[in-house]
Amino acid sequence: MKQLYYLLAFLILLSFLNGYSQTCTNPLKIVVLGSSTAWGNGVPVRDSAWTFHYRRYLKASHHPSDTVIILAKGGNTTHTLQANGTPPYTVSGNTFTVDTTCNITRAIALSPDAIIINIPNEDEARNFPMTVQVANLLALARQAALYNIPLWVATTQPRGNLGLAAGARLTQMKDSIVSYFGSKAIDFWTGLADNRGYILPAYNSGDDALLNSAGQRILFDRVVAMQLPQVLCTTAPAPPFRLSAFTVATAGQRLQLSWSTSEENSTVKFTIERSIDTISWIAVGNVNAAGNASTPRNYQFTDTTVALNQQYYYRLNMEATLNRHYYSNVAGGKVIYVPGSCNKPLRIVVLGSSTAWGNGLPDRDSAWVMRYNRYLKQQHNSADSIILMAFGSNTTQAIMPTGTPPYTVSGITYSVDTAHNITKAIALQADAIIINMPSNDEARNFPLSKQTANYLALKQEAALHHVPLWVATTQPRSNLGYAAALRLAQMKDTINLYFGDKAIDFWSGLAQPNGYILSEYNSGDDVHFNAAGHRVLFQRVVDKYIPAALCPDTSGPAPVMAAPEITHAGTGLATAGSSPLTIFPNPATSYVIIPTVNNAPFILEVYNAAGNRILSERRAGRTTLSVDGWAPGIYIIQLTCGRERYRHRLIKI
Repeated sequence: MKQLYYLLAFLILLSFLNGYSQTCTNPLKIVVLGSSTAWGNGVPVRDSAWTFHYRRYLKASHHPSDTVIILAKGGNTTHTLQANGTPPYTVSGNTFTVDTTCNITRAIALSPDAIIINIPNEDEARNFPMTVQVANLLALARQAALYNIPLWVATTQPRGNLGLAAGARLTQMKDSIVSYFGSKAIDFWTGLADNRGYILPAYNSGDDALLNSAGQRILFDRVVAMQLPQVLCTTAPAPPFRLSAFTVATAGQRLQLSWSTSEENSTVKFTIERSIDTISWIAVGNVNAAGNASTPRNYQFTDTTVALNQQYYYRLNMEATLNRHYYSNVAGGKVIYVPGSCNKPLRIVVLGSSTAWGNGLPDRDSAWVMRYNRYLKQQHNSADSIILMAFGSNTTQAIMPTGTPPYTVSGITYSVDTAHNITKAIALQADAIIINMPSNDEARNFPLSKQTANYLALKQEAALHHVPLWVATTQPRSNLGYAAALRLAQMKDTINLYFGDKAIDFWSGLAQPNGYILSEYNSGDDVHFNAAGHRVLFQRVVDKYIPAALCPDTSGPAPVMAAPEITHAGTGLATAGSSPLTIFPNPATSYVIIPTVNNAPFILEVYNAAGNRILSERRAGRTTLSVDGWAPGIYIIQLTCGRERYRHRLIKI
């Protein structure tokens, strides 16, 4: 009887496996979104383009009803392919719009089994910054993932008619695509490019822009090597998730995520991922999925580990059986904390170089930093202070966090300047930091990708310590040549893209169309602004309303806690305000440093927001207080030394 049972089980399993493998020979529909290479420009017969060659290959080797739909036009960019409703994008005076006849929305509407993107170098030719190119490709990937459609992305291709700098950027962009898309990146570069990023003669169609038939044959081989039919065979045809809504809302001092599915098939769980910049993501929780559901299901998750006044972004990593993962769209939220006083003195640290220091001016008092310092004292609080940490030749590498390794380019090594870097700025307990690096990185041959990486690292470091950060764009410069001026303009666009409303425009109205300084703002050295230029910079900073940004609207949802009474040393006078002693970091996640109190033993007491004492113990000297097990919220730290008492408000996140 047992043998009969095993035989029956084996036959059922065999029939299941045969049925599953049968899906591997079902007809495939693959959509290619591309430009001139995918369309076959540069070859005498379009039939030798990789797309047409691949179409024939699939029909012959996989299924005669396989189709490859080519949605390609010469001149297409990554912006052309964006989803319907994406706003136009303007760069170098040209505006690019979505082409709804050959974009990702059109591709998805065709219900393909897979999508391949092949944009060789049009973005570079049209001065798209690399950061914009990467952002566009990632947006396309997210859009495809929403509909559970596998997406492959071909790398950039070599091109010989745009110059050496462009060849280097195409190489960098190739590396970025490989980095972001991994096994779904198709190598359209290796073996086709020389060390300058130009097309090898054997594969050049003759115009230095397009590949000939031999080059197209290599592209075809690279696509075949990806084994799309076999990969698609392992993916269940029915989409496991149909996400109908995903929102983030404030709930007291927490953020509540809500989402709904209209249908689920073989689902496992939702992993909630959080980011402060939409680039680096961490998992903050999990919610089990329904498994199988034909009716709508609603889910919620509350993030209790958020910092006040910090913008957060969330996405759902939706897992189904067979270790399949799908990503939701991105939603954001912020818990606003209202300080006790909107006109309390501000301390703003400026990290910069020669412009911030006032080089190029007969009187440094007319530099934008000095003007802004006077403005704050007159218009906001006379005790406001700007700490200027600028050095004439500083680069973004110089202001990186302490411990960052040196960086070598063009034979010169650049190290962190610990006296003028972001670590020093944070240690000064700044209410805000402004970075003003006009053009030194470009003058020292820092690639745009390196500059961008440095800025993002600085952004993350400031966010880690909950210090708001504003970044001035690059500035025009006239003594480095046209190619450098163009890269400065690209970097300006990159800063605007990544920093949004915290980017300060130090370019518009100050630059000529070629990226050089307008004569009326040129100090005479083709590098620095004169007093009139600094006046414009000052006004741009004023227009950011930084004091108002540091004091959110009191209509925000976060509760306001009155400033604790503080008895200052030797006075016996209880007042509300800040203590002469400082605990840090604040807000804190796992620990705080308690300073020495008059070089004597003291009593350390901790009170929660309800006024209950949760800790009381004797300590001496500089000591560390663990807050790792504390619930997020506001606590009062009280230090008593003899008749002297100090209180501090601590935010635990």
